[in-house]
Amino acid sequence: MAKIYPPIPNEAADEYELEVRNYLSKLSNNWQILHRQRIISGKREKEIDFILINPEKGWICLEVKGGAISRNEKGWRQSEKDIDDPIEKMQKARSLMYELLEKKGHPITRFWGWHLVFPSIGSTNSNLGADLPKDKIIFSNQLPYMEEIFETQLRIHGKLPSLSQNSVNSFLNIISPEFNLYPTLKDTINREEKIFISLTQEQQEALEQLKEQRKVLISGRAGTGKTILALEFARKKIQERKKVLYLCFNRALTEDIEQKTFGAGIEVFNFHGLCKYFITKTGGRWKEPKDRYKDKFWNIETANLLSEALTKEKEKRWDVILVDEAQDFRKEWWISIMDCLKHPSESFCWAFADPKQNIYQLDNYLGEFDLRPFRLLKNCRNTEKIAKTAYEYVGETPNMFVHSPKGEEVKVKIIKNESDQVAEINNIVRKLTEKEKVKLNSIAILTAKSATKSILWSQRYKLDFNISTKKGEEHKIFFSSIKRFKGLDSDIVILADVNDSVSELELYTGTSRAKHKLFILKTI
Repeated sequence: MAKIYPPIPNEAADEYELEVRNYLSKLSNNWQILHRQRIISGKREKEIDFILINPEKGWICLEVKGGAISRNEKGWRQSEKDIDDPIEKMQKARSLMYELLEKKGHPITRFWGWHLVFPSIGSTNSNLGADLPKDKIIFSNQLPYMEEIFETQLRIHGKLPSLSQNSVNSFLNIISPEFNLYPTLKDTINREEKIFISLTQEQQEALEQLKEQRKVLISGRAGTGKTILALEFARKKIQERKKVLYLCFNRALTEDIEQKTFGAGIEVFNFHGLCKYFITKTGGRWKEPKDRYKDKFWNIETANLLSEALTKEKEKRWDVILVDEAQDFRKEWWISIMDCLKHPSESFCWAFADPKQNIYQLDNYLGEFDLRPFRLLKNCRNTEKIAKTAYEYVGETPNMFVHSPKGEEVKVKIIKNESDQVAEINNIVRKLTEKEKVKLNSIAILTAKSATKSILWSQRYKLDFNISTKKGEEHKIFFSSIKRFKGLDSDIVILADVNDSVSELELYTGTSRAKHKLFILKTI
């Protein structure tokens, strides 16, 4: 049987073309057929119903006209409808094809035949004109014998050299090439970001329910838009000429929020940065202790020193305090934070927390500060596959992805030893940047260890790219520990130094940082 392109008929093909196509499919297997082939060269465009190619014999063009066919001084008609001259149409299409093939370095070297096919008409004795001899027409009763008709026409033009299969393939690649187009990861990220923006806008409706509440605890799993809501609320209060303090736990998140709010009038600190600011401003001494005393100093004494400093600095108070990653703040810290409010009963204090990211294992005491609970349920940051992977570590499979992009599968790479991670990461990054067209600063490598204890840090000279401990640097990949990256996210995350000793809470926190693509390097 002949091979027909495309294998499934075009929806525009009428019943007459489909009938002819069925007969053509029964030709011997040395025929290759293009159905409804469009020829475009520059601004000109023509279409041929069928192009038949036989390496041994040559080419045949067919134009199919079903129903009643007539021609008079006004032109051609088909079933009471005016149509273009099918002979002229076919010749113009063929000429355009010659031109296109010449441009592509594939000149025509074989004879081209042509026929009109009238599948509704049995035969005729009428004179059809000098330009349309009967041997150029194939009537309905001749359809089963088309192969003999084609061979007869091609034979009268003499024996010509056979075409190689390479020549035929070259022709097909020019006129009707096969192709597969896949979106790069960069394309996918751009599309998914538009979806996340839409979901985030829906999430902001929560503000309308809360805007008059003075003290609120907004909880939600990773990716539910807590930081986005915090920033939006902060900007609204700035517009109302309120003094706003945005508090974070770690420095990396603080730097990120500072960048996002630059020039907005929002004051941003991590907790210990706030302590140092007030203590030194009021004449106190800031001296970081030696190792054996550091836990007590950072966890308790700094909060007490802040409260003491606030008694001396009565002017510096805030109308609004927003606490991000609130599950990481100790009870002693909260006492001093409440002292920072301008009016304890009228000022706003909103906390944003995910109890499942309580990797420091602190007691749940937030209820003691009269914060009204409010739960966010819709994920608007992670693809469905990434979020479900993350939530499995904390034993949850929430139904929160109705409109979220499904995303790509999470890639788990088994590594025999830690040193093999460098080669694997080089391989991953090479594919991401060369094939998927993503930028280096859209990638984050997170270690389950402290950053300096990871073998990736000591062997960073073996990496094929530069890394940075500062997020967003151009032409560099951000490198951090999971703990330091809490509250942040990245388009692509490579999670390294994962082994059986890494807690599920840490894995939940680390994996949920990835927005669009996640790799997990697990050492066995």
